Parts: sequence; C-alpha cells; structure tokens
Amino acid sequence: MKSNRPFLNLLAVQFKEFTREPEALFWALIFPILLSWALGLAFSQKGEPLRTVAVVKTDSGANENLHNLEQWGVWQNTREEKTKLGSQPAACPALQNFRFYYTTSSEVLQALQKGKIDLYLTADNRGALTFNYDPGNTEARVTALLLDRRLRECRGDLPIGQDRILILPGTRYIDFLIPGLLALNVMNACIWGVGWGLIELRMKKLLKRMAASPMNKNMYLLSLFTARLLLSAGELILLFGFALLYFRMRINGSPVAFLLVLLA
Repeated sequence: MKSNRPFLNLLAVQFKEFTREPEALFWALIFPILLSWALGLAFSQKGEPLRTVAVVKTDSGANENLHNLEQWGVWQNTREEKTKLGSQPAACPALQNFRFYYTTSSEVLQALQKGKIDLYLTADNRGALTFNYDPGNTEARVTALLLDRRLRECRGDLPIGQDRILILPGTRYIDFLIPGLLALNVMNACIWGVGWGLIELRMKKLLKRMAASPMNKNMYLLSLFTARLLLSAGELILLFGFALLYFRMRINGSPVAFLLVLLA
C-alpha cells in the first residue's frame, strides 16, 4: 500500500501558498461576508416605505375630493420637506405611509423627469381623482395601485377616474443608467488610467529612469492626460452613440456643461 504522505505534503503546500497571501484571504473569506452585510443593509426594508405624492389643484369642481385628501392624509409644504414616517398621524390610517404636497403643473413635470416623484394627482370637473404616471416606471405603478386601494379604504364611494398615462423623455431606467455609466467611465479613466499608471511606473522603478532621461516631465504628464482624455472621449461617444441609436436617448441638459464636466 502506497503512502499518502506525499499527497498530504503537497496538499499542505497548497494551503500554505493560499494563506501566505493576505489579499487571497480577504477576497475569498472576508469580502463575501462584507458584501452580503452591505447589500443586506442596503436592500432590506423595514416595513412599507414612505411615498410622496404631488397634487395639482385645478378647477373648483375638484376642490371637494382634494379637501377630503387634506383631511385624511399628512401634508407637507414642499416635496423637500422631511416628514418622518409616523411623526404626524393621518386622519385616515390607510394613508399613514403617504405624504402629499401641492404643486403646479409645470413643476410637477420637472419633478417626474428628475425622478423626484413617481406620480401626481389631478381631478377633473366632476371631482374624480386621476392618477398621472408613466407605466414604464414599476415603482409608479406600485404606488398607484397602493394609493387607489388606500383611498377606497378611506372612502368606498370616492370617485376615481381613469389613469392618465404619461410618456415623458428621461424617466426610464436606462435614462438614469447611462449617465451613471458615463460617470463611472470618467472615474475609471482618472483612477486607473492616470493614477494607477503612474503608480505602476513607480513600482517598476521606470518613473525614476524616465525622470533621469532628457525627457521633459511636463510634456510626459501632458501626453498621459491627453491620451487618457482621448480614450475616455472615444469610450463615451461609443456608449452614448449606442444609447442614442438603440434607446433613443437625448441630453436634457446642456451639452457644453457635459463637456466641461468631462474636462474637469
């Protein structure tokens, strides 16, 4: 019978090689625990979240039901006003997790496009409440369904009209994802392209040799920044061009401001 000692020795060598590297221990053992802890805290919700709903007051025929909302729910002066959940009891307990505020028709569209609210309420001449939201926004659909059910719990015969479907540019998930990817691209170009590139040259002791050569140091730094800027610009144009052609995206802000942010 052959001895298993050579195998055990080789196995011990493998474990020693693994434990000799602190980075390997961190990424294999500690990082998954930290990642699960961070994601668990970030995406674990304790109870129902607080939902803010804008209300656009229109003609006098809508005042009665809007007055009912003023009596039932918790109101705040503006959307930015921070009203804690449960700090003000609602007259109708079903609306305790909702916060309402009045706004104008022009301001409410800007709030929708910026993702500050998911839907807003209006009322027609008959007083029927209308939910205005983009059906492509999953959170808006959930808020509309919850609010409809909670309002009927407050008053079963409350007139609620047909939902008004809004298709607003800049409210899709991809409209928020692409700017984030563009910003991530710029950050990677600065950190890894410029910062890590210089650090790697210093680690390999090439930076000292280059400094001792007749090379102009300022010209080298300028060439490094210019190369990374051009590469980053090419990546941004490619990514935004794809989003423009496939998803029909557009820049709502100033293109000049976007270029200035890129250069900064």
